[in-house]
Amino acid sequence: MFLANKALQRTGPENGPAGELERWADEVGSIWRTKYNARVPELSRFFGIIIRMFMEVGGPHHTPHFHAYYQEEVGIFSIDPVELIAGSLPKRQRRLVEAWAELHQSELAVEWEQLQQGKAPKAIEPLK
Repeated sequence: MFLANKALQRTGPENGPAGELERWADEVGSIWRTKYNARVPELSRFFGIIIRMFMEVGGPHHTPHFHAYYQEEVGIFSIDPVELIAGSLPKRQRRLVEAWAELHQSELAVEWEQLQQGKAPKAIEPLK
């Protein structure tokens, strides 16, 4: 039993293979998050809702759209006209996103074009 406890201590989070695996997983997660955030930049954040837009340089040209994230829900909205085209959000959050998008429709269209050319987007004023 004593030897088993010593072996467990050596493979704990700071030492040995388990520690290396944990550090590797953290590093991979960090790289993935960095690449994801670069490819799907955040444009705005308000009332717990995060607005992101995919970069599709040289990729398929979809209808100009953005993604709205709220807790575990994701809604995808077209820019012109502003409407939910996929996914779902709770009714209140959907209305907030639609109101925000109507106010910033021209900015969203500009940011869509910027992203498709591989340029970094600018933040858009949140709903207040």
